[in-house]
Amino acid sequence: MQIENDFLAVKLHPRGAAIDNLFIRALNRNVVRTCSDRNAPHHYVNTIVGPIANRIAGGQFSIDGNSFTLDMNEGRNTLHGGQIGLSELEWDVVETGKAQCAFAIELPDGHMGFPGPSIFKAMYRLNDNSLDVELSAESERKNAFSLAPHYYFNLDGSAGIDSHLLQIHADHYLPVDEDLLPLGRTEPVAASEFDFLKQRLIAGTPLDHNFCLNGNGLRELVILEVDDLNLTIASNQCGVQIFDGRIFNREHIAIEPQGWPNAVNVSEFPSQELPAGQSYKSHNRFSFKRIP
Repeated sequence: MQIENDFLAVKLHPRGAAIDNLFIRALNRNVVRTCSDRNAPHHYVNTIVGPIANRIAGGQFSIDGNSFTLDMNEGRNTLHGGQIGLSELEWDVVETGKAQCAFAIELPDGHMGFPGPSIFKAMYRLNDNSLDVELSAESERKNAFSLAPHYYFNLDGSAGIDSHLLQIHADHYLPVDEDLLPLGRTEPVAASEFDFLKQRLIAGTPLDHNFCLNGNGLRELVILEVDDLNLTIASNQCGVQIFDGRIFNREHIAIEPQGWPNAVNVSEFPSQELPAGQSYKSHNRFSFKRIP
């Protein structure tokens, strides 16, 4: 299925509530990684990941003394909801229109070890030169959620991302261990290789880290740019995982607004717990601008 307007055309797929193509009409250019077979392992390409995005240490967490043992699909840890997380499932199409489309899915209690039952929704909406992606989740019980759009970008169709300019509005990042799990503390980006406060070339920087974003509410977080195109990403999330796409030879960069990794096990991190009956909401805006 496809949503479109005069500036953008976005092809969507119900498996993982995913983007198959994001086409800039005026440039005749697809700016996301293409996934030819959604039924094959696809490394989360352009999907919605969760119920809790990123890594959970030891494949377990607790809420009010109740412990949950999860599917450990990355060594001894859980990544992006386990082997059959939201990215691997067929979502229902619940709304369609020329410029918007909505997906929904319900997971039973215990799916991949997560508490439930829980209902998830993903709304895609075009507005002029922007794509809004609104994610939500609800559960009948106290729960924890952190969904993320896991989109891989290459704005100019070049062989890799090192010639892209990147800017991240984050004064701090999370250092990680050998399993790419946060060490439980923040570090300033200043004087480090992760200082993207001012726009600069990616140029070989190794990236698979969460950046602790400045500000609150829906605000500008990340700018990715090439000679003729600017992508500005806004979100209401407190973190963004930047992954250099090394599994694809750094051909594309993944930019994933989300909560902080392993926050369910680190009390000092922003909480991802949600009372029963309340709605988790993630609002993300991807705005494109041609550069003359």
